Amino acid sequence: MALAETMLVSALEADIGFGTLAGDRVFPAGGTTGKALPNAAYQRISTTGTGHLTGGGSLDQVRMQVTAWATTALAALELAKAIRDCIAPEEGESIATFITQQGATLDVETRHWGVPSDYFIWQERT
Repeated sequence: MALAETMLVSALEADIGFGTLAGDRVFPAGGTTGKALPNAAYQRISTTGTGHLTGGGSLDQVRMQVTAWATTALAALELAKAIRDCIAPEEGESIATFITQQGATLDVETRHWGVPSDYFIWQERT
């Protein structure tokens, strides 16, 4: 099993729904400046190890924030939906568990709209 970041980027780049809207534009947080819109930025928020009474576990639970960026609030919301449909679908294989999504907010410096969403992604302990 790969790092959460690798799993996330691979899933989004291979997804037709995401690709139709944003192509392969998935970047680490802070790496979207000057990039074409729409795009997605990801950031590891935290990592929690697993364990149980008989010993440690081999998996880590990674809390990952993925922000959909676009020129309009509606376009950012549409991209956020495509991201969720890809990595945490209602049916089929999932790489993540959806936690929460904030509303679209305007970045006053860039005039771009962002929709941050949080997910749990499980990875082997690194």
